Amino acid sequence: MLYDPSKTFEENVVNGPFDLPDPTRLPLQGDSLQDEAQFMFLGFPINFPFGIAAGSLPTSRHTNAAFELGYDVVVYKTQRAHDFPCNPYPNVLPLQVAGDLTLEKLKEPLVVTADYTSDLSKLNITNSFGVPSPDPAVWTADLPAALAGAGKGQLLIMSVVGTIREGYGPEEYYDDFATAARLAKLAGAKAVEINLSCPNVASEGVICYNHDAVVEICKRTKAVLGNTPLIIKIGYFTPDQQNTLEEIVRDITPYVAAISAINTLQGSICE
Repeated sequence: MLYDPSKTFEENVVNGPFDLPDPTRLPLQGDSLQDEAQFMFLGFPINFPFGIAAGSLPTSRHTNAAFELGYDVVVYKTQRAHDFPCNPYPNVLPLQVAGDLTLEKLKEPLVVTADYTSDLSKLNITNSFGVPSPDPAVWTADLPAALAGAGKGQLLIMSVVGTIREGYGPEEYYDDFATAARLAKLAGAKAVEINLSCPNVASEGVICYNHDAVVEICKRTKAVLGNTPLIIKIGYFTPDQQNTLEEIVRDITPYVAAISAINTLQGSICE
């Protein structure tokens, strides 16, 4: 597997991936991979617009394995401009959820189950990593190997995030997104995603719900990226937040090439 939740984050970084199946590819329109790519994304030719979002691929070994398995849009795990520890293990837990997960169900804590079901259509998980990151010297040195693992019709996206450090105010925090993005570009990234969706990103909560902060972060980050496409990763917006979402989308248009939306909701758990 690309990421083994039964092992610590550090074990996955050092020893993963684990017990991968033989490489395979999704069927394409046309004869084979010798054909021209059928899709365009962010200005790049893509074999098939299906891939893996940021989170489970913390090294070039993981991203290269994902490419070999046939995922054509692969995101390197979110990294920082400073080293940052992982939350304590366990970081991923299976949940007992009957039917769809709804905001109504999240009014009560969700129950952790003992095992991961083999029926993936019924699998629900929760995770808490805290967006760990090694020193940028580590991930920027590894990024070229991840980029080299992308074959014809495949794209690697580098994901980064800003960090609130002691003594930082909003200005320094916003600039830190741009600093991380600049490091990614200097290491060769062809497209950069900034993570605005994680509740562990900032002490004030999920930053993607703050209109002014999002616009300013995008403006500063795009200034250092130049022609390199910028993607923002946002969280779930409730119906009551739709006006805020529309205003954000309108005002980031000059800076952002794409928006990534996570398929998750925040809640508490119990055993």
